[in-house]
Amino acid sequence: MSITIEQRKARQLVGFRLTGPWENTVAEGFTQLVAWTQKHEISGDWMAVYYGNPNVTPANELMVETVIGVPDGFVLPAESSEAQLFTLPAGHYAVQQVHVSGTDFAKPWIDFFQQLPATGYVPTGGPCFDHYLNDGTETQEWDILMAVQVQKA
Repeated sequence: MSITIEQRKARQLVGFRLTGPWENTVAEGFTQLVAWTQKHEISGDWMAVYYGNPNVTPANELMVETVIGVPDGFVLPAESSEAQLFTLPAGHYAVQQVHVSGTDFAKPWIDFFQQLPATGYVPTGGPCFDHYLNDGTETQEWDILMAVQVQKA
């Protein structure tokens, strides 16, 4: 699918922030998120929000928030341990839906950033995120909406 540019509203999220190589922290964060959502019986859109550029940022400084979307005004339940509230900022986002078979989540992002200049937009340095449209944990088949905050070139 092609990249589209969308104006998105700010979005309230809850989950876990981890720092370190994404190949380790994303899985660890989702393990924490699964346990937390089951304990508190909370559901929402599952997302991974990425901070840093793996081509520039040292792996031990990359950051990810493994989160679910929650309504504005959401209050953390008691005994939420390390769970935190986050806000995905409003703005223009370049968006593309992709399908991932297996665990190579990096390739669609590489392709995405190679295609992005043709849109006339450039990244702002803000977050990138994966919005998981299905649960591929058993099948290893994932439908994902990828997005990065952008501005006109």
